[in-house]
Amino acid sequence: MKALVTGSNGFIGSHLVEALLGKGYEVHCLVRKTSNMRWLKDLKIRTHIGDATEKSSLYKAVSGMDYIYHAGGVINGNDWQHFYSVNCTGTKNLAQVCVETNPSIKKFVFISSISAAGPSEKAIAVNEDMQCHPVSDYGKSKLAAELDLKGFMKKMPITIIRPSTILGIREDDFCNILKLVKSRIIPLLGNGDKQTSLCFVQDLVKGIILAGERNEATGKTYFISDSNVYSWKYVIETAMKYLNIKPPYIKVSYPVMYLAGLAAELASKLTGKKAFFSRDRVKEARDVYWVYDISKIKKELGFVPEVVFEQGMKDSIEWYRKRGEL
Repeated sequence: MKALVTGSNGFIGSHLVEALLGKGYEVHCLVRKTSNMRWLKDLKIRTHIGDATEKSSLYKAVSGMDYIYHAGGVINGNDWQHFYSVNCTGTKNLAQVCVETNPSIKKFVFISSISAAGPSEKAIAVNEDMQCHPVSDYGKSKLAAELDLKGFMKKMPITIIRPSTILGIREDDFCNILKLVKSRIIPLLGNGDKQTSLCFVQDLVKGIILAGERNEATGKTYFISDSNVYSWKYVIETAMKYLNIKPPYIKVSYPVMYLAGLAAELASKLTGKKAFFSRDRVKEARDVYWVYDISKIKKELGFVPEVVFEQGMKDSIEWYRKRGEL
């Protein structure tokens, strides 16, 4: 079986590539000329130079694929146009090329986000049938892409995945937070309640592949998490535990984090480099509930999360520590 992975050099994409290779797939990767190939350089893959925002660059990569896993996109964009161009137009381009050149494709899997659904009410887990109300430009662009894809569902088999907040190795934002904690700078995220669904990347890619391979998933949308609900306080305290961080430390308030997001965006515009942080991300984390029901993917596809949170955090911190990043 041949599978094309977009965003293959990134956090989720690189783990997905490894998992597909482990299952015996012939894996093709769509990458830009400027892509950092650090996670792919030693893998037996075939690369295609292209960009989802440039439709003409996609034809060769898409041709002959059995599966397409579209994990490419931008999380920390500079403005709405940037988000829309990459996350929405890029997705639509890929789907159009697939319809034009690959009518026998087995599945097109789009990696969306819980941000497309928007936050939940306190103590109420959102399911896939509820109305979406994204609050960030990132979430709005992902929802726009989902809506565009629904227009292609009569032309090819499509499944949409909405991952919860994903943790694990190779995740730059996660590593940056761990670095802050290691420096005894503690971001005050959330309000102390159990208010967010999480998942480690190993379980996510298992669910993504399951959705790709199972015919029952065609035309469906699924949330993926580890089925538990966490407070950000507990997440940070668990990181502190395995980083061996004890008082004294500095607590960083929401206004300071918001200003830091603004500074990161301005720096990105000046340098042309990707922003590692943004006001969009800070706004999504402030006193808002992000809780999602995964009973649908468990019931229909037999998805069972396996990574225990504390063990996943411990293993991730150890991996970053061994690499000298902490």
